[in-house]
Amino acid sequence: MIRYDLTAPLQGTELVAMYRKDFDVDVGRLYTFIPELNGFQLHYDHDVVVPATEMRADDDARFYLQVHGQNPTGRGCMADIDFQLVQRDEINWG
Repeated sequence: MIRYDLTAPLQGTELVAMYRKDFDVDVGRLYTFIPELNGFQLHYDHDVVVPATEMRADDDARFYLQVHGQNPTGRGCMADIDFQLVQRDEINWG
């Protein structure tokens, strides 16, 4: 079942990626898929863009749907975001 389509992104849902190697040292590296760039942009350095094909081929990368509006009354901005693990075969890579 396709949960995210890179050729037709859903409103209110973003595809993000994180590398497993970063979990031990820095949980802040989040790459967001940007359709216009056809790649994943690092959230704190917009000059860093990893092509979608490269991210897909990297076994260390994990993909998540970042869904907003899960807890609008929660304290803090992160309380309103849900991260749902997505397998590679659940993404239409185009």
